[in-house]
Amino acid sequence: MSIKTTIKHIIGMGAPLIRVRSKMTHTVAENLLAEYSPDPNTTCVAHNKIDEKYDLHIIVACYNVEDFIVECLNSIMNQDTKYSYIVTAVNDGSTDRTGEILNKYSNDYPDKLEVITQENRGLSGARNSALRRLKGRYVTFVDSDDVLTPNAVES
Repeated sequence: MSIKTTIKHIIGMGAPLIRVRSKMTHTVAENLLAEYSPDPNTTCVAHNKIDEKYDLHIIVACYNVEDFIVECLNSIMNQDTKYSYIVTAVNDGSTDRTGEILNKYSNDYPDKLEVITQENRGLSGARNSALRRLKGRYVTFVDSDDVLTPNAVES
């Protein structure tokens, strides 16, 4: 083992012993926790009220997917099913034509597709934005480069 490797190993073994102090003050931390759970004697799990207008809510996060999104949306919009569903497409700060395409589909399917436009927050940030507006009893995520099979919703 080289000297460099030995030193890295010794430092790595001591890493759990190194004390790291947060730059956040105690008051700021308490306020942040209170935003998520105002009553410290309860759970921090959200108690969201969901307006179940649909059987299924399909969420599609979109970031610079102009080459794929048309086929994806067509596969979702053309589902033949007895179940009601709505699609929320989140334009997550796309810099290509993704936003234009989503707006066109939103105009073509006003009762089936809603579009959220936001600054880029990444995949989980896009999905979380849509989850705040949940309208279905069940939820599923479809990647913007996926294509649903004809009976996907029915199944």
